[in-house]
Amino acid sequence: MNSKWIALFFAIALSLTSLPASAFTLVEDDDFKLSMGGMARVGWVLESDSEGRNQEAFVQFARLYGSMENAWGKGYVSGEGASGNFRLLDAYVELRPSQRLHLRAGIYRRPTALEFAVSASKIPFAQRSMLRALTRARLPGAEVISTLPLGTAALNLRLGWFMPEATERALLPGGDGNYISARANLGFEKGFGIHLAYFGLVLADNARIASPDDPTGATLVQPAPHPHTLDFGLHYWTDTWNVQGEVLLSPNDQDASEELNWGAYVHGQYRLPVFNDMELGPGARYGILNNRGVMTQRVTLGATLFLDGHALKFIPNYDLTFAAGEVGHTGWLALHAGF
Repeated sequence: MNSKWIALFFAIALSLTSLPASAFTLVEDDDFKLSMGGMARVGWVLESDSEGRNQEAFVQFARLYGSMENAWGKGYVSGEGASGNFRLLDAYVELRPSQRLHLRAGIYRRPTALEFAVSASKIPFAQRSMLRALTRARLPGAEVISTLPLGTAALNLRLGWFMPEATERALLPGGDGNYISARANLGFEKGFGIHLAYFGLVLADNARIASPDDPTGATLVQPAPHPHTLDFGLHYWTDTWNVQGEVLLSPNDQDASEELNWGAYVHGQYRLPVFNDMELGPGARYGILNNRGVMTQRVTLGATLFLDGHALKFIPNYDLTFAAGEVGHTGWLALHAGF
C-alpha cells in the first residue's frame, strides 16, 4: 500500500479521537436555537474473491450539518466531502403549524426503507444493508408529517410527493412523472415498532426505451428502474438492544415478464459495559438481495467498540458474500467520530 495513504489514515484517525462527543449549540434562547455538527468515518478495508485480493485505506464520509430552529419550524442543511470533492446532501425547511402537524420541503432521503430513517451515525455496521441497491436516492420533494398518540404508542404518518432524480427525468417521455410516498411507523413505549411504506411512480410512461449508452439502439432500458417499492419492517431499539428486520419489494407493472426485485435482512446488536464509558456491541446481520435476476447473500459479523456513546466508536466487521456462484470476503476496520 502507498505510504501516503497509510499516513493519511492514521492522521485522520488520530484527529477524530480528539473531537467532542456532541453537536455544538452556537446560539440558544427561549425562541431560537442555532446548531452545527459533523461526523466522519475512516478506515481500512481488505477484500478478496476469486479474482484476487485488494486492501486500502478509505474515507467513507466526512459530513457537516447545520440547523436553525424556533417555535414555528426548522431549517436543515448538510454536505459531504470525500476525496477532495464536496456535495450537498440534504437541504430542507420544516414548518410546524401545530405540535402534531409538520410540513417539510426540500432535498432529502426518499422515505421508503426503514433502515434509511436511521442516521449514519447510528447504523450498527460499517455499511448499510444491500437494500440500498433498490432505494438509495435523495430527491426533491415535500411531505405532510403527523404523529398521533395511541395510548402508550405513537403513530408517525408521512405523505409525500417527490420528483425523479435527474437521470430518470431525462429519460422519461416529456420529462413527466412524479413519485408519491406513504409511510406509517407505529412505535411502542418499550422500543418495539412496526413500519410500512410505499413509494411509487405516477403520471409517467415508464415503458422501455433505447439506452442512451448504446448508439445502435439495441439495448432497452426503463427510465425508472424501480418504479414501485413496498416496505415492511419490525424494529426493537433500546439503549441495550438494536434488533431490526425488513423486507423491501420492487414490483414492475410495466413488464410482467420481469422478475420481481426484492431484498431483506435481519440484524441484531447487543451493547454491554466494558470499562467506564466504554461499551462493546457484538452484532450480526444476514441479508439477501434479488436485483435484476442476480441473487446475493451476505453475512456480516462485528463487535463495535463504543468509546464515547454513539459519537466515537471503532467498528471491525467481516462480510461473507455469496453471489452468482462466487464467494467474497471483506474485512473492515473503521473509526467513526462525530461532534
